[in-house]
Amino acid sequence: MTTERLALELRATVDNSFGSQYWHGLALPVRITDDSQLRGVSDDYSGRRVLECLEIRAQLDRGYAAEGKGSYGWSIEYRQPFSVSLHDAERMTATLRGVAVKLAKLDDKYGPPATFGAYVARVGDALGINEFVIPRSPEADVRMGDSWRVGNAADAVAWLDGQEHAYRVSQTAAVA
Repeated sequence: MTTERLALELRATVDNSFGSQYWHGLALPVRITDDSQLRGVSDDYSGRRVLECLEIRAQLDRGYAAEGKGSYGWSIEYRQPFSVSLHDAERMTATLRGVAVKLAKLDDKYGPPATFGAYVARVGDALGINEFVIPRSPEADVRMGDSWRVGNAADAVAWLDGQEHAYRVSQTAAVA
């Protein structure tokens, strides 16, 4: 019997583009196999393949960070799907609509999320995903076998918020 389960892999990166520096928060659906290996959802034909290319994203630019502001551009979207049939497009649309409805209900119940980490936790809840793959170090690439752990929503919020905070502090110090 298989006990594979879905999780959201968390990432935080800093890169330079368009003449500025940006922090990016990211969460990607992955499968954790029976032998604790991470796999993408693209090679899963159990119906979860609709999560392929789904990303939860945010960014924070150097200027906002230096002013102590938080991330912006929080979104859940399909990024760069290779090919999409009508059937897949309909399933993708249904997934996005379903998440939007569930997020609106959570906003009505609790108010809007205060941080990107809280937003990711809510999207996970809306998708029925309650486990998060958390790198053991900010530079870790868990897909390349670097060390990671599985955490719950509170762990995910703490990790993402901590990564965003560290970037904001580094930019505030750079300006001072």
